[in-house]
Amino acid sequence: MNSILNVFLNAELVGKLEQNDAGTMSFSYDEKATRQISIGMPLSQPYFDNEQCEAFFGNLLPDGDEARKALGKKFGVSPNNTFSLLNALGAECAGALTILSADKQAPVEEPENIRILSEKELAEYIRELPQRPLFIGVNGIRLSLSGVQDKAAVIVTPEGIGIPASGPTTQILKPDLTGTPGVVYCEYLCMQAASRIGLNAASVSLGKAEDLTYLLVKRFDRQTTDVGKVLRIHQEDFCQALAIPSKRKYQNEGGPTLKDCFSLLAKTAVPAKERINLLNLIVFNFLIGNMDAHGKNFSLIHSSKGIRLAPAYDVLCTTAFPDYEKALAMTIGDYYEPEEIYAHNWRTFCEDIEFSFPKFKSTSRALYSTLPKVIDSEYRKMQSEGWSHPACERAVALIKANCSELQARLNA
Repeated sequence: MNSILNVFLNAELVGKLEQNDAGTMSFSYDEKATRQISIGMPLSQPYFDNEQCEAFFGNLLPDGDEARKALGKKFGVSPNNTFSLLNALGAECAGALTILSADKQAPVEEPENIRILSEKELAEYIRELPQRPLFIGVNGIRLSLSGVQDKAAVIVTPEGIGIPASGPTTQILKPDLTGTPGVVYCEYLCMQAASRIGLNAASVSLGKAEDLTYLLVKRFDRQTTDVGKVLRIHQEDFCQALAIPSKRKYQNEGGPTLKDCFSLLAKTAVPAKERINLLNLIVFNFLIGNMDAHGKNFSLIHSSKGIRLAPAYDVLCTTAFPDYEKALAMTIGDYYEPEEIYAHNWRTFCEDIEFSFPKFKSTSRALYSTLPKVIDSEYRKMQSEGWSHPACERAVALIKANCSELQARLNA
């Protein structure tokens, strides 16, 4: 007999996720459904097979092996069983999705029973993150976030940082990583620079709990109204939209190419505008040395006004950290290594995405001519506020060098 999970988009029951005795999943829309959950899963199609389900629903879960093992142990299920993990965690997912067993009531649309954490409690829970991913079990919370970094979802109120027993959260909390100290400082610096230079980027702030530094990232899939109501906004990352499992998020593993990413934008409300936005973000990532800009680090927002590119997130200078990958997540002109990318490679990239090369050069010029001053200014501001780290100093030097190098190569 099939096991069934109800899939809600906000409070609307849109379909059922089923798993048979062999462990194979399928999804079908409810006959009354009015909204699709993904670009790649249109309402007009009555049935979606296991491969499509793994690509979309599996991308809602953490993709780190250790996190999945810890969650599987916590709930007594296989860490590789997407259906069982969603049954345990799906009450609060990315976007506006809620996934509940058939015997559960419709999703809670407001944060309930918020537990405000003391500084000591927050520090304790941050230290426990590797063993307790996503703060699972704190105040009864059950939620799912994709990605591999230790992180948790919280709600920020005038009283402080809290965890609701149920309902939506408003921020993602990322602690600084023990193995690669300075990551959250660097991410804050790069995200602030992105906003300052005119890119649409998620709002970020730094904080401390005892001796632990953390980054708070405002969720772009949540909106707080003037009266304090938290609304879920539906979103999907590019891997979900392209039906690519999280294990293949990098191009060299069969993941999205930049051409694939730009092709998706044809489905947005204003494709020409979003193409410029994505192009700016691609060049910005290149200039800051972000080698981890893979398909899951770009998303689309679904709203009543149509689909649009989500604000930038997970943006940082990965090359400032020796243990991070030195190759790009997606090729430019068939090359992964930044040092091998010259003007003719960028021209090939423009041909692939059907973009004017002269316009690309002017777009790039606006970024590489402005970014050095912006990154300097933002780091000085950080230092004046008491946030400094050697990783940021390395990042500033690398970013300035990248800007000079791109300018020389595009104008050689």
